[in-house]
Amino acid sequence: MDTDQHCLLWAPGTYRVPRSNWQSFAIMSTIIRFLIAFLSLSTSSAIPLDSSATNADAQRTDTVVEVNTRYLLSQLPEHEQPKMARNSMSWGELPTITLPYGRFRATKYVKDIDVYVFKNIRFGAPPTGRARFLPPQPPTVNQTVSDGSYGPQCIQSFSIQQIPELDLTGILSLGDRLGLGKYLLDALKPIISRLGQSGSVDELVALFRPLLGPGGPLSAFPGTIGDLIEGISGVLGLASSEDCLFLDVYVPGKALRKESAPLPVLHWIYGGAYILGSKDGLYDGYSMIEKSGGNMIVVANNYRMGAWGFLAGRSAERANATNLGLYDQRAALQWTQDYIGLFGGDKNRVTAAGESAGAGSLQHHLTAFGGTQDPLFRQAMLQSPAFQPIFDRDGLAEDVFKRFETQAGCTGQGFACLAAISTERFQSASDAVVKQAPPGTFSFGPASDGHLVRQTPSAELSTGNFWKGLDSILLSHTSDEVYMFASSKITTQRSLDDFQRKLLPTTPVLQNAIQQHFNKFRTVKDRLFDLIQGTSFACNVRFLSQAYKGRNWVYQYAKGRGTHGSDILPMFYSRNSPLTALVGVLNTDVAKMAEKLQPYLAAYITTGDPSNRARGLATVFPMDRVADSNREFLAPVLSFDDINVVIPDPATKFSQLATRLQ
Repeated sequence: MDTDQHCLLWAPGTYRVPRSNWQSFAIMSTIIRFLIAFLSLSTSSAIPLDSSATNADAQRTDTVVEVNTRYLLSQLPEHEQPKMARNSMSWGELPTITLPYGRFRATKYVKDIDVYVFKNIRFGAPPTGRARFLPPQPPTVNQTVSDGSYGPQCIQSFSIQQIPELDLTGILSLGDRLGLGKYLLDALKPIISRLGQSGSVDELVALFRPLLGPGGPLSAFPGTIGDLIEGISGVLGLASSEDCLFLDVYVPGKALRKESAPLPVLHWIYGGAYILGSKDGLYDGYSMIEKSGGNMIVVANNYRMGAWGFLAGRSAERANATNLGLYDQRAALQWTQDYIGLFGGDKNRVTAAGESAGAGSLQHHLTAFGGTQDPLFRQAMLQSPAFQPIFDRDGLAEDVFKRFETQAGCTGQGFACLAAISTERFQSASDAVVKQAPPGTFSFGPASDGHLVRQTPSAELSTGNFWKGLDSILLSHTSDEVYMFASSKITTQRSLDDFQRKLLPTTPVLQNAIQQHFNKFRTVKDRLFDLIQGTSFACNVRFLSQAYKGRNWVYQYAKGRGTHGSDILPMFYSRNSPLTALVGVLNTDVAKMAEKLQPYLAAYITTGDPSNRARGLATVFPMDRVADSNREFLAPVLSFDDINVVIPDPATKFSQLATRLQ
């Protein structure tokens, strides 16, 4: 039997990036995502709320509303209004796209880079009421022009304890971790504390002024207070709702004007551990479009998360309510196939991309239905594909469902009860189950259901049950994926064994085999790191690389510590994006690394080759080679650091398997 079929029993080499005092953005991206979600879950304010629709999308049901960013911005003096990515057209000049079910007007036009932005195009009917546990349904027809102002993010679940490095002590020392500086951290504290209190617009905005003024920590920020508010709109302005199936489209003007052949498309699926995140804020399309010379279109979509999108187990299977988040993603990908041509895009040149949970989702799409159905994209770009294997349909998956059912007050009543409870009660139950998970793990995510996910992707890939029609795949990982997820409380073999049993509940024979293998490492910390690395990160890249051998490239992001998520900010950095521009002020290395990374990604999306020589890139990507899996092997990768070099890939270095299972 091929030893790689048991990759979860393999351990990556003990390669470690030395701990450094360099104050980098190495964990900034992930912290931003989790901190924004954590704060937004409890935000309330006396500032008027966004509680009435102004356009065609008035289908609001069970909406959890937060601060109205548009109202905030409208109250600012003219000189403090947003100027970055400013809309360069009047409302009447913006183009309108007519789809079979509705009309959607561009939200803005960014003249500097000739890009139109279409925000919050509905790709699915509201999954509310009786549709709460249904796969996404087609949008209802409504020909009133939608202006994109309504488009909540999907409801999120988050517990600060799930990220061990983000405990209270960690939050208070963010300045040391991120290079923010103590002064800036102190300045942000009153802003954060005010978000949960009553106050006027003037009082809130006054808190921002010292940051941007002369001598302030953000004096180099290229925008205004309005831009700063937009940049952190994940905290201040995004409503959360069950009605959340929306996507954004970023389109070069020449595509709409029909001045070019149909353009390739980047379709982005965000990460966030399958419990948080959204298409908004960080993941705009400016950087990739600009770096490609205006030669691509970018699409980004929401999808249901937590208990809304990833209930599992036999009870959920009987109700056909499993993996709804994956079905949402597939519906968005189908939307791109059906309608991107109306925007000037080429449906036959779609690159699906994602990071962490987004990339893990794409891995599931490549093996969906045993690899027998088109995943609706021709290329894939997977950055740190991550998920926790949930394959015990009668055990762990069903246990999580039962705990959720109990937390929701529906013990023994099943989906009839769960479909009838309020949004708030449902969310409270989802949050409670997330909090019960061991630190560094999450209760929800893609799970085996015998249909869409027949078995774990590793099993499907190793047996040849994956989509063979993919043109190519670009894979990546960071040099230290595990740091943020390894709890410092696991210090003894007993606590490690307990964590392992919760992470991978399985038979005693398998448990003993896993323990015997990882006991070969010298310290409990080494064993913990390699257990998480092997089960949640490294093996995913390994299996995909082997499945698509001869048509894949692999790179490692190693700047600073190279922590999970540290490659996101350089990918999306743009002077036209308030959030990434803000981070660029806090750490100038973001822009420098963007110049190193973005050309390769843009080349892959537009040409199918990340090292397209015609683009004059300094270092050529090595095509990954896969050796005999019975031998220890280091595949070559391009490592992004201060200097881009080709190196042996540390994440594909596996030791000998301790126990072979026949």
